[in-house]
Amino acid sequence: MRIIMYQPEPRAGLALYSHLLNLALNKKSVNTAMVTTTKYQFASRSLNNYEVIPLLKSYLTKNNNKFLKKMLLIYLHIYNIWKFTFFIIFNSYYKTNNIIHYQLINYFTDLPFLIFQKVFTNKCFILTVHDVFPHKYFFNKKIENIFIKIKYFLFDHLIIHSEENKKQILEIYGADSNKISIIPHGPYGPSEENLICQKKINSFKKRFEFCKENQLYGLFFGRIRENKGLDVLLKSIALIKKDLEKRFTLIIAGLGEISSYNKLIESLKIRKYVKIISKFISYEDVEILFNICDFVLLPYKTFGSQSGVLELALGYNKPIIVSDVGSLGEIVKKRKAGLIVKPNSPIDLSLSIRKFIEDKIILTNFSRSIKLTSNLTWEDIAILTKKVYQKFSQL
Repeated sequence: MRIIMYQPEPRAGLALYSHLLNLALNKKSVNTAMVTTTKYQFASRSLNNYEVIPLLKSYLTKNNNKFLKKMLLIYLHIYNIWKFTFFIIFNSYYKTNNIIHYQLINYFTDLPFLIFQKVFTNKCFILTVHDVFPHKYFFNKKIENIFIKIKYFLFDHLIIHSEENKKQILEIYGADSNKISIIPHGPYGPSEENLICQKKINSFKKRFEFCKENQLYGLFFGRIRENKGLDVLLKSIALIKKDLEKRFTLIIAGLGEISSYNKLIESLKIRKYVKIISKFISYEDVEILFNICDFVLLPYKTFGSQSGVLELALGYNKPIIVSDVGSLGEIVKKRKAGLIVKPNSPIDLSLSIRKFIEDKIILTNFSRSIKLTSNLTWEDIAILTKKVYQKFSQL
C-alpha cells in the first residue's frame, strides 16, 4: 500500500506528528511519500523509512511588516497547493497512488485546487483534522465557517483525535458522522535517538538561570496566541505572588507577540516570578525544558484542537493544569493527569497552581498516574490509520 501525504509545515508540532506517523506506518507495510518543504526539520531522520519529496516552499519568513507577511503567506499557500496539484496529476510515477492524505489545508487559498484535484484525478482524499476551527478568524467568523464547512464536505474521510472534537465538527459544521474516524494523537516524549544527558540540562539551566534550589518550575510552552490564555495565567500568578517567593518560577517558552505580555508582567509586578524564552525552541531544547519543568500549564480560553503540548507533557509524565475547553479536560480526566480549571478564571487557576506548589505529593501522584495510564503507541496509531486507508484502497 502506498500513500501520498501533503504536509507543508517545515518544523514544530505538525512536522513532528507527521514524522512519527510516517515512521510507524512504514513499520506496518504502508509506504508513504510525503510532499513537504525544502526546510523540513526531520528530512535527515526519514532516510530508509519513508520518502520525503521537498517540493514546497517554506512558510517561515523574517518579514516584520504584518501586511507584507500576510501577502507573502497567501502567495506561499497558493504556490504550494498549485505545485502539489500538478505533482499528483502529471507525475506518472505517483499516478497509481489512489489515496491522498492531507495533514493541513488552508480553507481560503487551497479549496479551488482541492476541487480541481477531485475533478481531474480518481483519488480518495483524507484529511486529519488537527484544528476543528481556527485559532483565530481572519475577518468574519460566519463567512469563514462556510468555507470550513465546504472543506469538510469535499474530503472523502476525516480523521479526528477525540470524541469532543467529533462533537464540535458535527455541531458546528454539520459534517457527515459516517465519514469520520477517531484516531487519538500519538504520544510525544523522550526520543531514543535524542536522549538528553545531564550535562546539557545543567548547561541549559545555567544559560537561562534556572539554578535556584527548591524551586518548582511551571511551563507554558508553544506558539503564543491570544486564545491560549497567557494573560489569564499571568493574572493568576499575581493573585498568589506572596506565596511564590523562592518557591516557583513560570517559564514561558515559544514564538509569538510577547510585548503586550511583558507590559502586563510589569504592571502586575511579577517579573521576578517569570522567565521568558521568546524564540523557536529546537527539538533538543524541547526535551530539556520538559525535563526541567515540574508541571505544565494550558490555560486556554478557546480550543478546537488536540494539543501537541498536552501530548508532550504526558510523554514526559508531567502533571498538567488545563482549562476545560475542547478535548483538553476530557484527556486529562481520562489519564488522571492533573487539574481541570474553568476557562478565563485567574482565581480558579491560581488555586490550582497553589495546590501544586504546597503539596508536592499531588505532583508525584499525578506523574505516577500518567505512567500507569499510558496512551496508545505510534504503532497503534499506524494500525488504526492503515484500517482507514484499507477502506479506500484498490489493493
